[in-house]
Amino acid sequence: SATMVKAGVYLSYRLWPLFGAVPIWSQSLLICGGITFVWGTFLSLLHDKMKSVLAGTTVSMLGPMFFTQGLASGNSVFTERLAPILFGLVISHGFYKAGYFIFAGTLTRVSHEKHLSPVVGLGIKSKTLLLIATGLFFAATALPGTPLWFAKSALKSSATGAVPDLFFESIFLLLTSMPIRFLFGVFGPSLSNQSPPSFHTPKP
Repeated sequence: SATMVKAGVYLSYRLWPLFGAVPIWSQSLLICGGITFVWGTFLSLLHDKMKSVLAGTTVSMLGPMFFTQGLASGNSVFTERLAPILFGLVISHGFYKAGYFIFAGTLTRVSHEKHLSPVVGLGIKSKTLLLIATGLFFAATALPGTPLWFAKSALKSSATGAVPDLFFESIFLLLTSMPIRFLFGVFGPSLSNQSPPSFHTPKP
């Protein structure tokens, strides 16, 4: 399914040299990309099931991949950098999201829970999982030195003058909602008197 998701991005990129100069094509990419981003972000924030949160953030990440192509229309600098920008977004997203899907499966197995809210405080039980969650958090938040940070920097520099930097900063800030929920929502201290979930060591 992940291959088919990214296949749409690849197909639109391959068609971009043919339709990139057509206004309705670039406008459609901007509108569809924006709607996709907003819809996916709301899904990831509203759902409590781990896999649904991850699916929502996958949808939201497709938004920047599509409206980036719409922004490149009529911008020669952006056009030259379009391929490496899309490559950086796809690869960086693939690496950290694969880790999160494996991590969600691990959480489900050791806690016997499929939702985020019942496993609040799990970090007290397992420091190893807390360490893994911290590593995934840094990979997914576009902090300096991460692949996602390089993609964001290239995107901002290419769109200088066309789109305010605050626009891209806001987008990548919203994309951090999922790693924040996994790190602080699962491994942070519980705000209620509820005890942390039981930790079950999987049998080989």
